[in-house]
Amino acid sequence: CSTFDMRDKLAGIELPTLGVAAEGDRMIAHKHSAGLADSLVNARLVSIAGSGHYPHLERTSAVEKPIADFCAALV
Repeated sequence: CSTFDMRDKLAGIELPTLGVAAEGDRMIAHKHSAGLADSLVNARLVSIAGSGHYPHLERTSAVEKPIADFCAALV
């Protein structure tokens, strides 16, 4: 996985995208998630405070709300 790099293709992705990143993730630094969102034309990043690598388990309601809002805005 560490050699798989398609960052040069990101600018071509125009679909609405929601990124969810935990501020305390020690496996994927928050700056990498922010960089990914910045590279996508139509992306939004939600940062989850007080969570590590598994925000969907550690802070479930903090993850559910932005996802629900994102999906509702697509309709």
